[in-house]
Amino acid sequence: MKKVLSMMLVFVMALALFASPVLADGDGQSAPSDVSVTAEPTETAEPTETAEPAETAEPAETAVPEETAVPEETAKPEETAAPAESPKPTENPLKIVSVTVLGKDLEGRAVKPDTTITVTFDRALEKNSDENDKMIYAEDLQSIVAFDGDRTYTVKFGDATGGRYTLIIKAGMKADDGSTLGEDHKVTFYVIDGSGEDYGEACPSEAFTDVDHSKNSWYHTAVDWAVSNDITKGTSGTTFAPAKTCTRAEAVTFLYRAAGSPSVDGLKNTFTDVKEGSFYYDAVLWAVDKGITKGTTDTTFAPDTTCSRAEIVTFLFRAAGEPELADAELTYVDVPAGVWYTVPVIWADSARITTGVDETHFAPMNDCTRAQIVTFLYRGV
Repeated sequence: MKKVLSMMLVFVMALALFASPVLADGDGQSAPSDVSVTAEPTETAEPTETAEPAETAEPAETAVPEETAVPEETAKPEETAAPAESPKPTENPLKIVSVTVLGKDLEGRAVKPDTTITVTFDRALEKNSDENDKMIYAEDLQSIVAFDGDRTYTVKFGDATGGRYTLIIKAGMKADDGSTLGEDHKVTFYVIDGSGEDYGEACPSEAFTDVDHSKNSWYHTAVDWAVSNDITKGTSGTTFAPAKTCTRAEAVTFLYRAAGSPSVDGLKNTFTDVKEGSFYYDAVLWAVDKGITKGTTDTTFAPDTTCSRAEIVTFLFRAAGEPELADAELTYVDVPAGVWYTVPVIWADSARITTGVDETHFAPMNDCTRAQIVTFLYRGV
């Protein structure tokens, strides 16, 4: 062990000697160092700065491609002119108030070939308008129209035969204020011509079991007309009582209804035997006002008294306005000249309202039956 330590000591001393600097003092002797000075290590040279790499040249900008020329705008096609707008319906269009026959709505009614139909509008129509005149007609009939200069047209038919027809009032009819009828107006009606032929629908008098419905019945057509136009509805739902005598009350009531049941407002009743609320009250007031009858006395009308044939033709003659007679002759031996019913009988015969009970007799004082009176009305109104 000691040997080892000695060897290590020698090694250290040798190492220290080798590492100590030799100091020259002038005679070339090395002066012993009194202090071991550890040599300062040589400063490591600062490494040469690595040259910064040359900046990579920026790539040349890629040339911006030339803008593609914007194509010239295609000329816009000229706008097609908008079609003219259809005229808008006026806010207050022309309207039809009524289409009537004998003062009643025409729809579904049976009329005579020579009947006048009345079309009434809600305002004055354009005057002197040929176009308006062409806009009212019945299909398949020669239509004869007349304008009253205000708001009413009347229509007659020149060639009507029995059948079902439609009255047409066309859209576009013009009023004085520029308004027009907005849509077509159609009304169905029937013409009965006395031929006995079926006119397309159930017979108005079909329900009456006591009416002769054969083709040769002289009063069937008249009953159909009277029932269809609300002149009479029969004595019950199944009977008309054609052979029953007609009272004065019934006679003037039938006439009144055939005239359209006009208003009697303001008329005064002077008869003590005509009670307000009776079925004939308005009819009697109207008949007296029109000069059709004056009653049997100043204060009595005798409503329940049977009406004679002379009386009914006199009522009809007065209701027609007492037309003048031209070249009419008295042909009945039982009708005296100069009596109150002479002229009415001559008129009724010449107008073919009645032909008497035979060629030479009229039977003026005979009771008038219900079948006879509706036939006289049908032919005379």
